[in-house]
Amino acid sequence: MNLNQLRHVVMVYRMGSFTAASAELNVSQSSVTKSVAWVERDLGYALFDRRARGVSVTEAGRDFIDRALRIVSDMDRLAADAATGRAERSALLRVGVAPPSVEGLLNRAIRALLREPDQFRLHVQAGSTQKAIALLGQGDIDILVGPTEELSREPSFALEHLPDFIGRIFCRRGHPLLMNGTVDGKDLRRYPIIVPDLSPPLVEQLVRTVYGVGSSQVHLHIIDNFPMVASIIENTDALGVASSSYARTKTFLRKFELVPDTPDHPLRFSVARRARWLPSPPMARFLNVVRRYPPT
Repeated sequence: MNLNQLRHVVMVYRMGSFTAASAELNVSQSSVTKSVAWVERDLGYALFDRRARGVSVTEAGRDFIDRALRIVSDMDRLAADAATGRAERSALLRVGVAPPSVEGLLNRAIRALLREPDQFRLHVQAGSTQKAIALLGQGDIDILVGPTEELSREPSFALEHLPDFIGRIFCRRGHPLLMNGTVDGKDLRRYPIIVPDLSPPLVEQLVRTVYGVGSSQVHLHIIDNFPMVASIIENTDALGVASSSYARTKTFLRKFELVPDTPDHPLRFSVARRARWLPSPPMARFLNVVRRYPPT
């Protein structure tokens, strides 16, 4: 017997006749009759006494009907809960960002997303790369924007690559480094540098590219709040890392300058999701706006 046959049996019991059950189920009476006959054949006894004006449950069939009622009710509740879950997933998008300093680079994309009609709820949370990867793997977030190198190590993720983030070393206006004709790694190592994360793709590549040494030989601070970093750099001799696009803005140029003779530091970013799940409508819309306004 199968669930569909159980539904037919239960409906015959509820409606008191094969005719009424078939009308309620919107199937032919012969289909209902065959289902009940198959179940009775499997059980080896009759479930209903057939009468001219309907049916009644047999003594032998009463326990079976009671259990069938619970099974069908549980399956109906399971289907309803699944439908509710699908609706909730379609109404909520949980976005992870790693490292946290990247969060501000998604402002244009998120503004564009929230201007679109048929709004859904958006939850954005930032964290360390490893923590964010764990959250996505566990299903606690739906989508993650983070460093390609680390995301690509997770075989359960599907990735869409974004344009490279170009990082530049910057300092306050009037910084001692700006007084020299040229700047080399030895000059840079005199001053602390603030980075948003200690993940290898960000720190090791940057330090070796710009400083020519390993990160253990550089005075590093980790602060993932960029407004705080900007305030510190504006008032101290510390150095920081800013996107090349931000370095062209009037806000940046009023207070800061790029350190000369330091090469661009490209960092590859991707959007990751769990590969075994198809993108929900909110995920698809988020991907579309990030393609138009990537975090660069």
